[in-house]
Amino acid sequence: MSFDLRELVAWWRDAGIDVVVRDAAGARIEPPARVLARAAYDHRLCDTDTMFCAVQGESTHGVRFLRDAFVAGVPVALVEGRAPFHDEVNGVVVEVPDARIALATAATQWLRAHDPVVVGITGSNGKTTTKDFLAAALAGDRVAAASPGNLNSRWGMPAAILGFSGDEDVLVLEMGASGPDEIGRLAQIASPWMGCITNVAPAHLEFFGSVDEVARTKGQLIEALPSNGVAVLNRDDPRFESLRARSGAQNVISFGADPTADLRVERAESVDDGIAVRIGGVEGVLPVFGTVNADNAAAAMAMAEALGVRREDALERLAAASLSPHRSRRLQAAGRTLIDDSYNANPASVREALGSLAATRAVRRVVVLGEMAELGPDAVPMHREVLGVALESGLDRVVVIGDSYAAAAVGAEDARIVRFDRQEPAEIAAWLDAATDEGDAVLFKGSRSGALERILDAFVERVAGPTKGDD
Repeated sequence: MSFDLRELVAWWRDAGIDVVVRDAAGARIEPPARVLARAAYDHRLCDTDTMFCAVQGESTHGVRFLRDAFVAGVPVALVEGRAPFHDEVNGVVVEVPDARIALATAATQWLRAHDPVVVGITGSNGKTTTKDFLAAALAGDRVAAASPGNLNSRWGMPAAILGFSGDEDVLVLEMGASGPDEIGRLAQIASPWMGCITNVAPAHLEFFGSVDEVARTKGQLIEALPSNGVAVLNRDDPRFESLRARSGAQNVISFGADPTADLRVERAESVDDGIAVRIGGVEGVLPVFGTVNADNAAAAMAMAEALGVRREDALERLAAASLSPHRSRRLQAAGRTLIDDSYNANPASVREALGSLAATRAVRRVVVLGEMAELGPDAVPMHREVLGVALESGLDRVVVIGDSYAAAAVGAEDARIVRFDRQEPAEIAAWLDAATDEGDAVLFKGSRSGALERILDAFVERVAGPTKGDD
């Protein structure tokens, strides 16, 4: 069980939200008893146990797909404002004046009803990997679940909460922010007992304006913790002391390479099958690319230990962890090592990835860099800085895609730079096929909007076919 429609409507009415329940034809009805397993915003992802949230998206409104959802068997739709009527289909329509407030209220009430331990994870880089690591570390000791995919926003996190079964005793929630004060709003919804800030770095500066504002917003997570809660912070972050001073929890645990860290990263070294680490006296191999993931593992181990898991058990489970797509993933194609880290990018995360690629054992090292999005007026200088780091790292080829990298490359007289003005997967895949061979390593790193996985997929499909030179 996840939530019942009658219970949901009662929560909203108790909170003073004006709720109208209708059948698909528009007639007012009382909410029927109907158990639902999840909420979703894409009607194509809904089934007979899903509440379809027909809200305004970036390009269209979900009510356009209301009839399609009901035809597919969706039993309930949440609509902001008045819903269009469809008398030829069956279904229940729940109308609310503000869907975001309604979903936030539902998530808060669901958490109060089930009372799990809530762990919130935020940070400029690594929060999804840390979330996945923590969920793996807890398995076997706690009944735990983590928010799926990228459901980490004021829209996504409530949907993630409503999708849990209610049997969990620990919920691990990723909290993302693309603008000021968003973490505070998420913490108000979730009331976390434990909070982790993986790091603070330049990200979404188009909306934040400065790294200081990023830090202020990220810090809202630990400000929201109860005094008997736990804050987990990166000891290597320059803002560690200022963040610790803001913690609402008296128990602050630190992780990182700093000798004073409570859980110290003592070793992080790239090896053929991942990252060899020694964390808090425990050794293992993480099945990921990039030594920065040792920090993410340490953060997860610190949180797991605070929840009763032995360090040795936690790291053993991390060694077998399965991560979310397009994050630090290694794969092999025609003798090449491909590194898919294409889900997100900002200057700090790209620099880390470039350093790890430079340390990778390979005949040649190639990076495909997609645009770093939402950096504001300093986007071109930041892209120029990253391009310089890539060249200084001694990489054999640096493929750059998009306007910001094109502007950053102006005047750069280096034959290793290969420019593509736009994302053409087949064209770039063909170039990679010709320019690389067995024993080479290729890193794909860019923001989500660049969809670099399309190039990776096109490349894998190309090299999985006939060998070069075959008819």
